[in-house]
Amino acid sequence: MFKSNVWKMVLVLFVISLVIGMAVPSYASNAGTKLRRGLANFATGWVEIPIEMDKSIKESNPVFGVIVGAVKGTVKGVFRTASGLFDTVTFPIPPYEKTWLNPEFIGQPTN
Repeated sequence: MFKSNVWKMVLVLFVISLVIGMAVPSYASNAGTKLRRGLANFATGWVEIPIEMDKSIKESNPVFGVIVGAVKGTVKGVFRTASGLFDTVTFPIPPYEKTWLNPEFIGQPTN
């Protein structure tokens, strides 16, 4: 008797959870985007160094540009790598759209 009632309750709870799951937009639908952003930024953080060196060389002379660009690129690269690691580790946890970085990925134009 007790075993039969438990299975009925489990079935009712399962059906209710399915209905609620279909009715509410799933937060997990964007978790893959956060994971992709995290992995990309973790893997490409070092690319900030040559990008900043190039920008600094174009803004000033080559010697000053290489030194300042390397420092700025290293700081930005560490920040991008840390942000990527954070997004990768916490990808199942909302919010998914927020990021610390601008631009979100390397190679995108700055807003």
